[in-house]
Amino acid sequence: MTIANEDDSRRHRLPDPVPKFLNVGCGYDIRKGYLNVDNGDWHGPDLVADITDLPMLPADYFEEIVAQDVLEHIQRSAQVASLREWGRLLSSTGTLKVRVPSFYDMAILSRRADFQTEEMQQYLVQMVYGTQAYPGDFHLCGYTPWTLKANARDAGLIVTDIRLKDDWLYDVTLRRADALGLLSDEDWVRYVYLHHLDRLADEEGFLFWTSELRRPRTREDVLSAIRAVAG
Repeated sequence: MTIANEDDSRRHRLPDPVPKFLNVGCGYDIRKGYLNVDNGDWHGPDLVADITDLPMLPADYFEEIVAQDVLEHIQRSAQVASLREWGRLLSSTGTLKVRVPSFYDMAILSRRADFQTEEMQQYLVQMVYGTQAYPGDFHLCGYTPWTLKANARDAGLIVTDIRLKDDWLYDVTLRRADALGLLSDEDWVRYVYLHHLDRLADEEGFLFWTSELRRPRTREDVLSAIRAVAG
């Protein structure tokens, strides 16, 4: 028994150096070159810990944090605190990439013609509530661009990109709020659409305003022009 405990302690000791890439709530998605963290030791992560509270990890350190299919398993009341904790770990140039279910797009799927079968409706219910195949595999939240923006703001983060995947999932990129000046032109335009216009960037508008920044025009001028056009 003593040997097993010692082996377990070694298995969960932080590597030296700590990788610059972090995978929280990794499950069985163990990524090479990342510090893989999960609260379930049966997944074989590098570190077993509560992914919403990671005081053993260095602040302002990670260049990328991945939380894929994770946030929806955390209570709504703890969403902002979890994002704030992951933001604490991000470097000033780092990105936080999360994948979450889109409440809005799951509602659209519920009315789509190809979903009007028993099999597809059962699949839809699984999308909404999780597989519930084991403890913790329950979806406690769904998301829209506006709720993502609000939670990010309250956690000291900004949303720089939202992409729809497989018709029901959002791939979301977040940065620290103090990294606004470090955004690429493309990320800055997407940020402006969501945070100033309260909508996702359409392709035509995105291409036009990014081209305007190459004329060159200052971001302040372009922001004023976007607001004027939006009315």
